[in-house]
Amino acid sequence: MITTQDKTFLKLALEQARQSAKDGGFPAGSVLVNNEIIIAKTTSVGSAKTDFMSHSDHVALFRNRTLDLNGSTLYSSVAPCLMCLGTASWAGVKRIVYACNQEELNPAYYGTKFNSVDINKELLTPIEIEQATEFQDDSLNLVKEWESKL
Repeated sequence: MITTQDKTFLKLALEQARQSAKDGGFPAGSVLVNNEIIIAKTTSVGSAKTDFMSHSDHVALFRNRTLDLNGSTLYSSVAPCLMCLGTASWAGVKRIVYACNQEELNPAYYGTKFNSVDINKELLTPIEIEQATEFQDDSLNLVKEWESKL
């Protein structure tokens, strides 16, 4: 169930996505929260830096790899890719809350036809993944605006 607090953190992730596009990256943003405290706010600047590992979810988790992230929640403007899902799983993330479904985006952005939300169900310890559908259009519009400038 999406809570008011979830919506607040997801709005911050969407702000990060806007910033990512301004910085020349793909319009994806993430906020990592543990015990109601923001640990990281990150953008996706991999395309700008030609760094394929710089997805916003991955950067948030990797920067904080020395912390105990068990039970954390990751908020993202888009559904996680397979790399970010795997990183979140290994880091002990309990929940992922995202705005835009993978199916709404160009499959090239995910590099696969496989859906990470479906693959999550096959993990030994699946992460609770929820979409905040009321934010999908906001996220999708950011991506469409970014695409129009390519």
